[in-house]
Amino acid sequence: MKAEIATWIWIIGMTTIGMMVFAMGMSIGGNQLSDTQRYMAVQEFSGLVAKTKMVCQGDLENIYPYKCTFPDEIRAIYSSDVSGPPPDKVSVMISKETRSKGKFLCIQFYGDEPHCEEFNCDINMSYLGTPSLEQDLFSRVNQIIGGNVVHAYELVIEKTGTDEVMIISEKIISIKED
Repeated sequence: MKAEIATWIWIIGMTTIGMMVFAMGMSIGGNQLSDTQRYMAVQEFSGLVAKTKMVCQGDLENIYPYKCTFPDEIRAIYSSDVSGPPPDKVSVMISKETRSKGKFLCIQFYGDEPHCEEFNCDINMSYLGTPSLEQDLFSRVNQIIGGNVVHAYELVIEKTGTDEVMIISEKIISIKED
């Protein structure tokens, strides 16, 4: 009887230790995936900034198509008159494709301060990023299935005035990344 109890104690103890090691491994793996996605999002934003500056410095009606994808961890990508956070209801503005205008092009991750780049031109664009979950069926379905939601856009960056660049965006679809 004592041998049976000792065996069960060992089994329960080893199972508990195994679950703790598994949980720590998943946590480390999740953080690494998050860091990779953040790095890729910063790279995409840097590409958008570079292409927009190129169009801004070019001739009138200078046009550049650009495809980009951003993870669900991004609160918003937007233009603004000030180097500061987006409006409080930015997810609804993303869903409604509300436009903003200003000399700053900014990106903000959830829980972070925004990072903004200043331009010589006014940037006129729709808010991009994570839309309101109430209205984005694709994001909701992908989150239920599991995995990371990525928002893909086809952009057309066009110089429409002497100091105005318009970024026209079309959402391709929210897709799950494996």
